[in-house]
Amino acid sequence: MMNQKKYLIILSASLVLLGAVIALYFILPKATLEKVTKKSDEYIYYADIFNFTLSDDESYYAITSLKERHQKDQNITIPKSIDNIPVKKWIGDQGNFTSWRYIKQVDIPETIEYIGDSMEDEGILHGGTYGNKIMICEGSELVSFNVNKDNPVYRSVDGVLFSKDLSVLIRYPNAKVGDQPNLWYNISSDVKEVYDYAFYRNTKLNRVTLGENVEKINSFAFCECINLKNVDLNNKVTEIGQLAFKETGLIRIDLPNTIESLGVRAFGSNEDLEYVYIPSSIKSIKENCFSICKLLKVYTESENIEYLKSLYSWKNIEILPVE
Repeated sequence: MMNQKKYLIILSASLVLLGAVIALYFILPKATLEKVTKKSDEYIYYADIFNFTLSDDESYYAITSLKERHQKDQNITIPKSIDNIPVKKWIGDQGNFTSWRYIKQVDIPETIEYIGDSMEDEGILHGGTYGNKIMICEGSELVSFNVNKDNPVYRSVDGVLFSKDLSVLIRYPNAKVGDQPNLWYNISSDVKEVYDYAFYRNTKLNRVTLGENVEKINSFAFCECINLKNVDLNNKVTEIGQLAFKETGLIRIDLPNTIESLGVRAFGSNEDLEYVYIPSSIKSIKENCFSICKLLKVYTESENIEYLKSLYSWKNIEILPVE
């Protein structure tokens, strides 16, 4: 009997202890969590405008999209910090900044180091890139990027987004008009590289003149610029990337004597393109570079014709000696 009573006492004590442990596990952490996650007025203010996420190491925030109620605001200012944690990334929702489609101007603070579609890209300052697919959503009404003068990565000039040193033209806003009455944009002599998607889907410009120091036109740079009829190339361009001029309004292209490489479908789907001059400096023409160019005839020096034939499958495209 004594052993049974002793057993009951021990069992009761064990149940009380177990109950205390359960209470500590479920009740106390919940109260503590509520205390810790109580949001500041600043946090609540920005959470009303943006969706944002904290980095894994909790060292910075990334803006990931606009809340629906603010998607038709005229101007949006990205905060430089939220509760003293810097905002370092502006990430495009759905890979193309869809929620920003109707915004006219974006003010970018000095803390932003990366603009693009990847949380994993650490930005140019940390071995990454300047970004990717910046504001490429169809129908974008963006007129101007406005970058804080103290930003270490980006700079804006007349609403156009550049690298800090102006050597890379990163993004020309789709709703910005050209500098000339006939919607003509002159790329500065500071620029050495036209970035991926720099003019993607711009339907306003009909002429672009490269600055004298541009050496590279990257992938998709002028892709789907359907009203672009003239591009004035300089004498330094060596490379034109894949789909760089796909589906434009181009009629004629005179490639410079410095050109070495043309990417996949670089001039594909240009149904109005009639004339392309290719010099002997060319070393590589990738597949489908001139696909679906039904009116096209290619011109080069007589001694270069056989060489061109060996570089590319021209199918129904004639190669003629330049006059």
